[in-house]
Amino acid sequence: MLMSRRLLCIQVSLVSFLLMIACTVGYVMYSIANNIDEERVKGVYSISLELEEADKISSNAQLTLINTLATKLNTSKVINEAALYEQRISGEVMYPSGEVFNEKFVEISAESQLFSRTLKQGRNFNENDNGEAKPVAIISESLAIALFSSTDVLGQQLKLKNGKWPSVEIVGIAYDEISGVVDDSRHELYLSLRQVLPDGNTINLRLLTRASTDETLEELYRITMQLSQPVNLTYVLDHHYNHLSMINSIQAIISVFFIVGGFALSLSLIGIYAMGISNINKSRYEIGIRRAIGAKDQEILMLFIRKNIKHILNGIFISLIIFAILCYLAADVLRGNVPLPIMLQAGFFTVFVIFISVCFALYVPVKRVVKQQPSASLKMD
Repeated sequence: MLMSRRLLCIQVSLVSFLLMIACTVGYVMYSIANNIDEERVKGVYSISLELEEADKISSNAQLTLINTLATKLNTSKVINEAALYEQRISGEVMYPSGEVFNEKFVEISAESQLFSRTLKQGRNFNENDNGEAKPVAIISESLAIALFSSTDVLGQQLKLKNGKWPSVEIVGIAYDEISGVVDDSRHELYLSLRQVLPDGNTINLRLLTRASTDETLEELYRITMQLSQPVNLTYVLDHHYNHLSMINSIQAIISVFFIVGGFALSLSLIGIYAMGISNINKSRYEIGIRRAIGAKDQEILMLFIRKNIKHILNGIFISLIIFAILCYLAADVLRGNVPLPIMLQAGFFTVFVIFISVCFALYVPVKRVVKQQPSASLKMD
């Protein structure tokens, strides 16, 4: 009996841990997906164009071509807005003291003077922010507060590690964009596209339109044909379609988590129920004596639940400690993009459900014996 209880403790510990991990991952994935405003991604496309003869033209000519393309797109009747961006920028942001900022991910991208984000302070990029000028940057309001504890940072130097420059001058503060699972502010750093030209021959565009995909691509082809250099369309991403696909995929993954987790929990509860029945059958005589001398049914129920639940609670407690440690490590690795309270809440909620299920599985067999008359319980085989 003792060995079976210990094995059951290990089983409950493993099941509890796996269920906590599954519920936490499922909850975070679902929260991230549903945090995206579906209306905001309607008609938004990410497009990549490739210059056929990029090695034959100078950097200035390439930049002029890129900005000409963006200007034509912004004056199109089919396309509402167009913005240039360059995502492949490496480097780490540092505190003014010189320590690397690793509390949260910082998104670093390059934008042209067509940068459309609303600024709280400062100025936008302009044509003078080129490769010969001093490097400048626009940062989000949340990043300014995280680094300098203030938004009054115009003209200050933002230090970078492993970047193109050791520091850049802050010329603008952009209002925060909300992202994450708890409406958290996203830390962003924008550099001038004229100062951070792409290493390759790819032009990245983000378009906003209310036209259909076919009409948008047709307009894009028409405009690219007017450029002085030939370009090829290499990549198109419809953000709205991608969002719907992501929601459906996440819902399917969560359903699998619940099915597998429910099956594992059911097997665990069957083992707990079997242990309870075995233990109660061996204690029928004791229950009969207790009832005969006047013990209340509720007292007998609580007594035998306490006897059987000790090893199960040990298993749940062990899994909870391991889960909490992993949550702290994950929060540090993810740099606050998935807040620690969210992970802990999902884990503790799962433990609560498991605890209730375990108590019920222990309660049922004891209740069956307590309902019998003392004379029936005291019969010896």
